[in-house]
Amino acid sequence: MKLLSRFVSLSYREGQTEARFIGRRRKISVKAKTLISTVLALGVVLSALATPKYLVTLNKTYTPAKGKCASCHVGTKKDLNVYGKDVQKAMREKKTKDLTADILKSIEKLDSDKDGVSNGDELKAGTLPGDAKSKPEGK
Repeated sequence: MKLLSRFVSLSYREGQTEARFIGRRRKISVKAKTLISTVLALGVVLSALATPKYLVTLNKTYTPAKGKCASCHVGTKKDLNVYGKDVQKAMREKKTKDLTADILKSIEKLDSDKDGVSNGDELKAGTLPGDAKSKPEGK
């Protein structure tokens, strides 16, 4: 594996990571490996925080109930539950990557998780519209 730039070339061969700095070859120290790993991990964490605007839109649309990541997601940020998939479908139909109150309202009468309670009622009650086990008390 090689990563090329104008200043450094990183290569990995037979368990050894080497770097060339303007034509010179040096082995990368443990500290450098740790730094590189930390920077890459930080990038992954920051990318997970890339869409809190969706959560802000959800919470502004359905106040005072507080939406959670679990309103649309299961486990990791890329795994959508059935409600999240309905939101994604509505966004595709509108040909947008921006979540709006209108998009949320367009699917609030649906019952994504088939638990007998509409998405809108679940969000207003603070329950999860993508989880059939989560529904407002008494329903």
